[in-house]
Amino acid sequence: MSTTTPFKSTCHCRSISLTISIPNSSLPLKTHFCHCNICRRIHGTLAAIHTKIPEPVPEPSFDDEKWGKYETAKVTRFFCGTCGAQICDRAVTGESVEWYADASLLEWCGEDEGECEARGRASGLSDWPFEFTKHIYVGSTKDGGLASWLKRIDGRELEVWKEDAGSELLDLDRLTHTSLAPSEARKIDLEASCHCGGVRFFIWPPQSEDVFDSTDATITPKDKTRWYALLDVCNTCRLTSSSAVIPWMFPVASHLSLPDGSAWPEDHVVGTAKRYRSSEKVVRTFCGRCGATVAYVDETRSGGTVDVALGLVDMVGEGEERRAGVRLEEWLEWRSGRVAFVGDAWWKGLVGGLVEGMKERTGGDVP
Repeated sequence: MSTTTPFKSTCHCRSISLTISIPNSSLPLKTHFCHCNICRRIHGTLAAIHTKIPEPVPEPSFDDEKWGKYETAKVTRFFCGTCGAQICDRAVTGESVEWYADASLLEWCGEDEGECEARGRASGLSDWPFEFTKHIYVGSTKDGGLASWLKRIDGRELEVWKEDAGSELLDLDRLTHTSLAPSEARKIDLEASCHCGGVRFFIWPPQSEDVFDSTDATITPKDKTRWYALLDVCNTCRLTSSSAVIPWMFPVASHLSLPDGSAWPEDHVVGTAKRYRSSEKVVRTFCGRCGATVAYVDETRSGGTVDVALGLVDMVGEGEERRAGVRLEEWLEWRSGRVAFVGDAWWKGLVGGLVEGMKERTGGDVP
């Protein structure tokens, strides 16, 4: 009997893939949600979902020109240069090298799927061979971000750390930030920027109710002074953003502008962004330099809506000591109590915990 199990990461366009063998003794894989500013701006999400690849780790080869590579101080991130999916990270501290996989793309490739299901039932983990354990760097979100909605999975509480694990545990029920009065927020534009800064643009608050005259009813807010926002768990978004949960906000193109004051371009390509057509009528963009998910445009949808990846967005002028929480609730009307495309959910236990947490927090549902 083999002592290891093969896993494979593959992006949406299938231009690249990575296969690794993981010791059975390391299963289930401990998996966490990272809320740091870097992960949010590289994925375009409220948190990145990572799992550490247990040793021994074979050194992958990324020589193929199809791979994108983005380096920060201690971490090199590898992504697909065609569709933008983040595959894995290489972290170096001194002489120590650790590898982390973007867990949302990592698939069990064992010979017996029944064994996988049986071991999941025995462990009580709906999403076996993954075990979600904690949120880290939640302090940087100000409002708790995704962690405030996802407190437990399969009835098991997730640890919530202010910074890295071992720093300071946070009580999400007591987490507060200095929010802005709605009247003040409406006077401040939002700014979207990927981590490398190659993609940058501005989002104005709705200027009048007429803005929504022809927008799709499913993404039109009740409060016409805000943009609509939701959490999406569809497979295509998972395979392009490398996250099983991606937050979108829905401004219209007429309310987007570039740093030089020019209008949003018709081809939706801003700065270092690259286009990827994930289906016949859908265009997605991502930063070609750091891989950040940027935008989604459904060409069959009326109203000129551009779906913007919320992890890139802050109020204009925000620095490290941000005032607005990452959910930007002063500017956005969130769909609460449910997520989009739940039938596609990659991890049923995670999504169940997320929906439960959203209902618990809001006590209702915004259609």
